[in-house]
Amino acid sequence: MKLLTFLGTGNYAQTTYTWEDKEVTTKYVAAAINDFFDIDTVQAFLTTEARDTHWMMFSKAVENAEEVFIPSGRSEEELWQIFGCISVKRVSKYTQ
Repeated sequence: MKLLTFLGTGNYAQTTYTWEDKEVTTKYVAAAINDFFDIDTVQAFLTTEARDTHWMMFSKAVENAEEVFIPSGRSEEELWQIFGCISVKRVSKYTQ
């Protein structure tokens, strides 16, 4: 199973996530989901700024994470580029 997630530049706070009888305390919901379910790969969509801010800590919390760079989304063209990145990643699962 593949998990798609977005990593921003905000201030992520420690939170305890619960699923059935399991608890995970982490700053990143993707880390909790990764622990709760049988996830093969976590694809983290992030900008260069988000990478500089959070990637080191995120990649330690989610060891099977892969970076997928996206633009900041400040224009309609960039929003379509982001959509294209997500579409390609979703489709690639089915073409492997």
